[in-house]
Amino acid sequence: MSRACALVLIVLLWPVNSPAAEDTPPRRDPQAAEDYRRGTELGERGDHAGAIAAYAAALQRDPSWLDARNDLGVEYYLNGDPRRAAEELRAVLEHDATRGPVHTNLAFALYDLGQLDAAVTEWQKALDQGANVADTYAGLALGLFKQGKIQEAIRTYRVAIERDPHYAQLDYLESGSAGWSRHAIGDAAALVRAAQRTPSAPPAATPS
Repeated sequence: MSRACALVLIVLLWPVNSPAAEDTPPRRDPQAAEDYRRGTELGERGDHAGAIAAYAAALQRDPSWLDARNDLGVEYYLNGDPRRAAEELRAVLEHDATRGPVHTNLAFALYDLGQLDAAVTEWQKALDQGANVADTYAGLALGLFKQGKIQEAIRTYRVAIERDPHYAQLDYLESGSAGWSRHAIGDAAALVRAAQRTPSAPPAATPS
């Protein structure tokens, strides 16, 4: 899952200058900006309920702030409420469907809601919008694996590992560093083991 606030994606966070954030941030209500800052701080500390309240306060003052709405959706997901997460994330995409990281976030929420085909579609949309980072590939692989497309899932998960070697270790997901729900992590265990034990395809022979 990707917040729209600062720090390079390790996976929870997405850079401000990425497609997830406004290209030219408008002037914000000072109190809304303070609420947003507080929401970010609380979320990073793991106080998801507090972060939800802070982001909601920011949006009450500035309902058009899409980054804040994305981050509110992320916090709902991390707080175990994928339905509310999906509502907020869809609201962002209704205003700007080009935000690849938001498609990734929505995919994780839909996955937890059991809407597997819709989740895979959102991960594919994320890639189409340029969100070609480890979290998107790992999520798409998870969805493909659940659909029974085992070899395609393993190939896709290996792309995630190439972009971020942490994904080769289940401990990384279980630590919470990737921002996945317990449901997604539990489903990912078999995929990670399969990716670890299945040999990579040899390079194609060079014609002589």
